[in-house]
Amino acid sequence: MSSFQSTGVECKVVARVLANGTYGTCCSVLVSFEEFEDEEVDAVKGLDGSVKRIFGRYLFNVGEGTQRLCAQYRIKSAKISSVLLTRLDSQHCGGLGGFQFSLADAGSPNLSVRGPEGVCDVMSANSAFIYRRWPETSVQSVQSDSCHKAKYEQLGLAQVLSITLGVELKVSECTDKSYCHWCTIDKRDNESSDGSSEESESSSEESDSSSEESDSSSGEEDSEEEKGNHVDDVALCFILRCWSRLHYNGKTPIKSKAREIIFAVVDCPSEHHIRYLTNSTHFVPGKPCAHEIKVMFHFAPKEVVVDSQYQQWLKSFTETRHILVHPSNFKQRSCLADPFPSSTRWTSSLRVAVPGLFPETNVERTAIRVVGGGQDQAFAKGFLSKGSVVCVEDRLLFGVCFQPDDPEPIHLETSAMYSREKQVLLNADAVKMARNAFAEDSNMLDVSDDESLEDDTAKRRRVENVAQVTFLGTGSAKPSKLRGCSAVLVSFGDGTHALMDVGEGVYGQMTRLYGKDGTLNIIKRLRWVWISHNHLDHHGGVGRILDLYSHGFQVGCQPLLVIAPAKIKAYLETYVKSLGKHRALQTYTFYHCSEVWRCIDGAKSCRVIHCHDSFAFAFPVTVEEKPLKKVWLVYSGDTRPCPSMWHRLRMPPDAGMYTILIHEATFDDSMSDQAIRKKHSTIGEAMDAAKHMHAKLVLLTHFSQRYPKLVSNGESQTYDNAVMASDMMVFPLLADQLTYQHENARMQTLLQHLEKSKIS
Repeated sequence: MSSFQSTGVECKVVARVLANGTYGTCCSVLVSFEEFEDEEVDAVKGLDGSVKRIFGRYLFNVGEGTQRLCAQYRIKSAKISSVLLTRLDSQHCGGLGGFQFSLADAGSPNLSVRGPEGVCDVMSANSAFIYRRWPETSVQSVQSDSCHKAKYEQLGLAQVLSITLGVELKVSECTDKSYCHWCTIDKRDNESSDGSSEESESSSEESDSSSEESDSSSGEEDSEEEKGNHVDDVALCFILRCWSRLHYNGKTPIKSKAREIIFAVVDCPSEHHIRYLTNSTHFVPGKPCAHEIKVMFHFAPKEVVVDSQYQQWLKSFTETRHILVHPSNFKQRSCLADPFPSSTRWTSSLRVAVPGLFPETNVERTAIRVVGGGQDQAFAKGFLSKGSVVCVEDRLLFGVCFQPDDPEPIHLETSAMYSREKQVLLNADAVKMARNAFAEDSNMLDVSDDESLEDDTAKRRRVENVAQVTFLGTGSAKPSKLRGCSAVLVSFGDGTHALMDVGEGVYGQMTRLYGKDGTLNIIKRLRWVWISHNHLDHHGGVGRILDLYSHGFQVGCQPLLVIAPAKIKAYLETYVKSLGKHRALQTYTFYHCSEVWRCIDGAKSCRVIHCHDSFAFAFPVTVEEKPLKKVWLVYSGDTRPCPSMWHRLRMPPDAGMYTILIHEATFDDSMSDQAIRKKHSTIGEAMDAAKHMHAKLVLLTHFSQRYPKLVSNGESQTYDNAVMASDMMVFPLLADQLTYQHENARMQTLLQHLEKSKIS
């Protein structure tokens, strides 16, 4: 061990595609510095199967669902110390708030964030809802007036160049092909280290390469025509330079006697950005020095990639491997890998018990069984040749590994790779396991015939356009593999919709269930959005919804009603303005939760016992037109048992409506102390509230992530009028005074069988 302490430790640098822009995610790459496990290192460590160390991670883009992706693929987000944003919009930074919360919950000490202008305001808006002193954040916006200039800094274990594309940058033909920024930096570092016994990092931190560059290619003023051409949307490209040997503490790279690794992340959003990219002095191939980009990740859409100018520029990098990440470049558009396969497998299993409550999702409808196993081999062979251009297609967690001390330093990292073919097979196994669970239980009906599973509820939904509630997220605090953040979609019989709480990832959940076109149609027909209180897991997805609503907004349309606590108003104003979406400010109207009666006919609200400005509310829902029949829908939000809610939101028995209560049930009854401390409810307390409010039906949600599958609560499983919600459950609001004892019994029986199963 001492030899490694004195000379440093070998590490491999792995760049993985964390998300490819499908199902509400954004193009995202995760770079990890991992301990290199060769025979010598294993001999020192011992062959006890100990977990390899992660020295640091860099994350490019933090879209909605990032923290759930980390949970899905067992990636410790606490090791991510740097976030680099290529664009500042709801798609590429919509998950920043949840990601900050996840790091704070894990006790991460530091986080560096770099992005386009406005990133400081976005981080500040999110930080207002994170009540922790950590992580200590360093946030800087990257600004430049020329595509030939770049922001340079030593950021942790890597040197980073940030190049800006767009917004009236000075552009002229790049003539200085020999200029190399890394040569300039090395020369300066060597000069600054003369007479000193150790490297000085402070000399390189926070420096701007514009002070060192001659910028000879832009010596003359741009023509009037060039000045008039500009791009509204700013995009950043990043070049990372790192090394394969670290000091033993994993905090400082050792540049001498180590292999240099340079790769780039290029985001060129439109054809208008191409000229800024191709004229940058930092993206010039064939330089006389050895500082060549080895791998380039491209986030560009298909219309950019097929452009002749972009193609010519891309092919000029004959020594570089090019990886296309954007989904529009996929050959099989209907063969998209689900970013959250565990949730899909779980939903497929539950459908075996209650098909009427779990309709087939868009992910399952578009599944294609891939025949043959030669595609991955052909993909690997094509990638390994220099100058190659490959598309990741459905290969999530596809990785490029830079190995130390290897004749061929670049390898494919496929051990964790996940493809659509694998998902189809695992889904089939999950359904088979669920059927076997029923077959072993003599009290349950035979489930070998799909037609026998069609219960009255499923048949009725198909023939009638009934109102219904869809549980898009049933978890609490932060998402897990099986449960997303709080969100309930209410669909009215007239084809309009509403959202009750909008946790991070709502848009992605909707696309997985309804498809992209179906989701955009739902968002376009939203009546209102209700946010119950000031916690990120209940409003983290509202920015994306407002952004998409503004895109489909037309003159003469009604602005979307946003009903929320006062603190959310300030958050939305800061968030929307900092993203440059000023138009979105005119596409919604804000009301405080206490004013819900002013904007929703017949609605009531009242304060509940949780954080400051927490509310429950109730409203009538028409379920039949002729004759007119309604139900009284109550949504508790997060709360302790609250007598004021029981009385103020209770519907009188003679009102002609029966009550459906959606109530949080964060803990089981054995954890009442935790419920009191965190101001939540247990299952028993939720059922007690239902008794006080004369509820005919109780839909329990907002379960702690300590219950990944089943919330076991003894007697709670005998409640005839209670259903424990799961993600993707679609519950029809029927006028009949029904009990759901049959459906709930089937689902609970299946859950008990699957609780210890391998479905995850």
